[in-house]
Order: sequence, then C-alpha cells, then structure tokens
Amino acid sequence: MATSFGVLLVVRFLFGVGEGLFPAAVWKVIGQFFTRRNRATANALVLSSVAIGPSLTPILLRPVLGSWGWRVAFYVLGGLGVMTFALAVVWALFVTALAGNITMYGWLNWLPTYLMEVKGLDLKGMALAASLPFAFGAVGCMVSGWVSDKWFRGQRKVLVLACQVLGGLALFGFTRVGSVGPFMLLQCVAGFLLFMSVGAIWAMPMVLLPTRLMGSGAGFINMGGQIGGFLTNIVIGYVVTLSHGDYAAGFNVLFGGLFLSALSVFVGVREARSPALQLEGDVGGVTG
Repeated sequence: MATSFGVLLVVRFLFGVGEGLFPAAVWKVIGQFFTRRNRATANALVLSSVAIGPSLTPILLRPVLGSWGWRVAFYVLGGLGVMTFALAVVWALFVTALAGNITMYGWLNWLPTYLMEVKGLDLKGMALAASLPFAFGAVGCMVSGWVSDKWFRGQRKVLVLACQVLGGLALFGFTRVGSVGPFMLLQCVAGFLLFMSVGAIWAMPMVLLPTRLMGSGAGFINMGGQIGGFLTNIVIGYVVTLSHGDYAAGFNVLFGGLFLSALSVFVGVREARSPALQLEGDVGGVTG
C-alpha cells in the first residue's frame, strides 16, 4: 500500500511538471505566429480548452467505463496524451517520416515478391516492372522541390497530402487490376506521386525549423524514417503470416503507413507567415 501511494505521488508530481510547461510553450507559439491585436483572442481560445476538456471527458469515457472499466479509461486518456505528444513540433515530422517510410521501404522491398507471387510475372518481367516505378519516383522527387517552391510556399503540406492521396489511390488501383499494361501504368503514377510527396515532406523541415536546429532536427526526423524502414519487413511478415500466406495482404501495411503519414501531416504541421518577415519569404511552424 505504501509503495502504491509513493508511486501515485511521483506520478502526480510528474503530471504537474508536464502541465506547468504547457502555458509557457503556448505563449511562445502565440507570440511567434499572431500579431499583437490577435494574441488575446488566440490565448483565450487556447485557455477555453481547460473547460472544454472536462465537459467532454465524462461523455466520451462513459461507454469505455461501462464496457471495460476505469483501468481501460486511464489507458485511453494516456493514449490520447501520447498521440498529442507524437504530433507536437518536430514530432509531427518524425511520425510522418516513420509512417511514410513504412510505405516506401515496404513497397521497395515487397514489390518483387508481390509481382511474382500475386501478379504471376517471371523473373525477367518482374525486374522491369519493379524498376520502372522507382525511375518515375526519381523524377517525381526532383520535380517536387521546384513545384514546392514555385506554387506551395507557405502551404507545402497541401502538396504532400495531394500527392499522398492521389499516389495512394494509384497504388491501390495497381493492386486491383490484373492486366500488365494498366498495372504498370498505375504503379509508375504511384511512384511519381509518392516520391514527389517525399521530396515535399523533406522540404518542410528546411522551412519550418530554425537554422540552429536544422541539423539536429533533420537528423531526428530521419531517425524516424529509419525506424519505419526497420519495422516494415517485420510488420509485413506478420501480416502475411496472419493472413495465411496471402502476399497481397502485405500491401495493407503500406496503405496503413501512408494513411498515418498523411494524418500526421494534416494534424501536426502548420505553415504560416510571420508579419515581420513577409517580405523575406515564408516562415512556418508546426503545431504543438
């Protein structure tokens, strides 16, 4: 009993420390992204969450408490906190890179096996079909930087989301058609668009991060991408095993990674113009 009470005190203390950091961080963001005439309004909207949260919590937790009890309710609340943490600042781009690389590395590694086992290509046909989408991807990646700077300054996440959605649809279509010509075309379109989204994603830290944090921030984001690449084959292997050897099921992992990456960009990334620097170009930030 004494040990449990001590743990409770430690947890409460750490919870208070976390809460204590929140106002200063919020005021910093408000000061950076809002003019003096709008800061009070922005601050009031943020502070209203202190009342909105408790008003919604009992309603949202009622079905959880009724079905699974208070312990699961605490897990749900903790999960929401982790999700919020994962979508803050550089973490949003970290999650984006991690989830995005599950798709990209998974596609790169899984495509030859898929082409032979599901599409029925021989080794020679597989080699051509597996190389073409990445050739188109190289072009898409190179084009993305120019397109991003030309038409999407201050709204690069729009380009990322558009490429991910359209590229994901093309990739989904590739898995649903059987004729060689159509699925080759679709996977080349998917390669162009998905790698275009990769280029646009990596344009964002160049714009959003302060110069002094560029190296460490980009390295941290890249670490997320490498973790995603590491997890890809493991997760695909489990999914195919659980699907009783259905190789097509591996693509569900790719679609899941793409969805999570797009969600992270949509929720976590914000680009904005700073009034003091409008003449110098776009400056941005990431929600937190």
